[in-house]
Amino acid sequence: MGEHSGDDGTAAIAADGAGPLYLAWVGTDDENRLNVIRFGVGEGGFLTIEAKTTLPESASDDSGPALAFRRGNLYLSWVDQDQHLNVMASADGVDFGDHIRLEHSKDNAGPAMTGWGDGTLVLGWISDD
Repeated sequence: MGEHSGDDGTAAIAADGAGPLYLAWVGTDDENRLNVIRFGVGEGGFLTIEAKTTLPESASDDSGPALAFRRGNLYLSWVDQDQHLNVMASADGVDFGDHIRLEHSKDNAGPAMTGWGDGTLVLGWISDD
């Protein structure tokens, strides 16, 4: 694929079971921007890249993002360079809405996230408090 991620963070992967597979990571550019790839299943069952998005948001280079589905939307969360937790959503995994900035988080501990039960989005992180 020719893509690179930082040394410390991990990539995130998510699928809703019936649709595409998504991969997110923090890039190695000067701003540590977030990247998301949407994969489809091609001929012979092999994964094919359908779309790649490099978001303008910057992330900590010490932790990776998290991905989860909730009610048909893909959610992306990450810790920014100011050590705050952030969340944004997309209906197609390509075009994301504005991010919401949440609590202060430890720089070297990425978030965890999942869609739960009736459509609740559950988000976990290590607080700096």
